[in-house]
Amino acid sequence: MTARVTAQFVVGCGANDGLGHLRRCLVLADALRAQGALCCFHLDEANCREMAAQRGHEVSTCLTDITAPPAADLLIGDAKWIDWGISEAWARSGRFAARLIIDDMGNRPVTADLLLNHNIYGAAVDYAHYRAPEILSGPRHSLIDAQWLALRETPRAQPRALISFGATDDGSKGAAVAKLLLARAPDLRLDLIIAPVARPAPAVQQQLEDMTRDWPHRLTVWRGADMRQRMADATLYVGAAGVTALEATAAGLNLVLCGHGDDQDINIAAFSQLGVSADTGFDPERMAAATQRAMTAPQPPALAHALDGLGPQRVAARLMQLCDDRE
Repeated sequence: MTARVTAQFVVGCGANDGLGHLRRCLVLADALRAQGALCCFHLDEANCREMAAQRGHEVSTCLTDITAPPAADLLIGDAKWIDWGISEAWARSGRFAARLIIDDMGNRPVTADLLLNHNIYGAAVDYAHYRAPEILSGPRHSLIDAQWLALRETPRAQPRALISFGATDDGSKGAAVAKLLLARAPDLRLDLIIAPVARPAPAVQQQLEDMTRDWPHRLTVWRGADMRQRMADATLYVGAAGVTALEATAAGLNLVLCGHGDDQDINIAAFSQLGVSADTGFDPERMAAATQRAMTAPQPPALAHALDGLGPQRVAARLMQLCDDRE
């Protein structure tokens, strides 16, 4: 291939899980750039545009007509914001050598040249009702930033749990587990993360203040946090089975998980098969007991070997090959 490959990314994002979708697309864009591609993101939120620009990618505002992105070799979109009609319009346009759609749940049928489900459970999702000749799935293709994998080499001095139940928890779930662990696991330090967008109820806020006052050297409550630094300090992740669980896996932490919404049940099942303590429902007693058992244990071997960090390069290489094949 002589001309530089161009890639257009159509990714919605916002204050909550949309940022997770953007982060994984940025990881893929980095891998594509390393293989010679020029990547452009169509984003509306200023903080999202800044994230893409800081990594050296071209940035444009959201498309006025999502069915007609600018012509490019590669078109990459996220099924959270793309339906069958949009994907059909992309296919009919004939302006792209290859179209990749990232799809986590298999519940929003689209047509594409390539589907990607990069989650631990990816291979368990049925895409029979989609129109796609090729599917890349499972942790072999995980779009995990190398910064998380680098944390595997970080020395950790003592047991420390990172507790996070996602952007929709106002701290009540984290506080319930933390209260039990403070009483039962005297050697365990705790970092409790509350998302910046969450607003704790007055009773929850008072409980958090009381615990940090009574246990100043064992509990730190963060309203938003540098998650890379928190994982660098932690030995254990306790919380929801979402994107953070995959990042904690990459970082080498042991895990204690619970489902935080119906869409996480399939992830719970996959992590359970890898030896992780994972329940579909939230039970603070069970989570605290599981944390006590896991606090000095390493990752289960199957989990430790699930991610090798080469997923972004594999996906990027396949996309570049599709471009070569269609020249």
